[in-house]
Amino acid sequence: DVVLIVPEARDVTELARAERALREAEERQAFLLALADALGPLGDAGAIRLTAAHVLGRHLGASRVAYAEDAGDSVHFDVTPNYVDGVADASGRFRYADSGADLLADLRAGRTRVQPDTQRDERLTDAERRALAAWGVAASLNVPLAKEGRLVAWLGVNYAAPHAFTPAEVELVREVAERTWAAVERARAEAARREIEARYRTLFDTVTEGFCIAEQLPGEPVDFRYVAANRAFQRQSGLGDPVGRTVRELVPGVEDDTMARYARVAAGGGPESFTTVALDREFHVEALATGQPGQIAVLFRDVTAVRQAERALHERAARQAFLLRFS
Repeated sequence: DVVLIVPEARDVTELARAERALREAEERQAFLLALADALGPLGDAGAIRLTAAHVLGRHLGASRVAYAEDAGDSVHFDVTPNYVDGVADASGRFRYADSGADLLADLRAGRTRVQPDTQRDERLTDAERRALAAWGVAASLNVPLAKEGRLVAWLGVNYAAPHAFTPAEVELVREVAERTWAAVERARAEAARREIEARYRTLFDTVTEGFCIAEQLPGEPVDFRYVAANRAFQRQSGLGDPVGRTVRELVPGVEDDTMARYARVAAGGGPESFTTVALDREFHVEALATGQPGQIAVLFRDVTAVRQAERALHERAARQAFLLRFS
């Protein structure tokens, strides 16, 4: 018999294929939006990894989804707490050699490792098959993450029964791996920033001198807006919290020479150390650039009492010298 394919039938087939592709694209986009919503509020790296695993595992109907990181010793990898359904959590430190002789080579080469039926995988030894069976791994997909040419992590998806991974599933796992890694790195960077900031704040607030950071405003006359100040700022200056306000606003009679010095420092002219009078007080000031354009750091202390004492001693010495001269 001869089967004729008429144009109408071919058109219907192509239309069905296009509709299926569109539906898959919409489902993928909806999943990625749900993943972003789930990860967005999280600031802890561990919570991000586990949440991503849960979202992906439920979506794929997997028995286990695990995020692993290379230990950096070419021997071990560390698996963080997993999403599991009907199998045991497989978190902990493991050896590459126990998961297949070529696992590390595949991952380092950036090759996605697809094993739809581990018990029929000829690359595995009998001992390796038994070990995977003990963990409930009948099918496995491992997507590597390499950054700057170095293996940093991978995302693994397991099934308790053989599973034929589709190209769409592999690509989705790859996308989740990238997004999870990026979110984890952001969380780690933020945690490091908070730690540095806490240490900086402790030092910042224990300095007895007044300290502030200010940024130059455009236009004339020269003025600076305070962006940070320590606790001693108010004690040394007698002013309130200066953040958000300007030098000329807080110190209307500030000397033009002082502002000119600040402007030179902000322009990269090097640090300046000087004494100035403001707010009916005398201050010793040290100003230097922070490295940010137009921004300076100022360390100051009230030396009014010291200068008064020095002048009193000088006047006393001058009187004694005068009296001795004419005695």
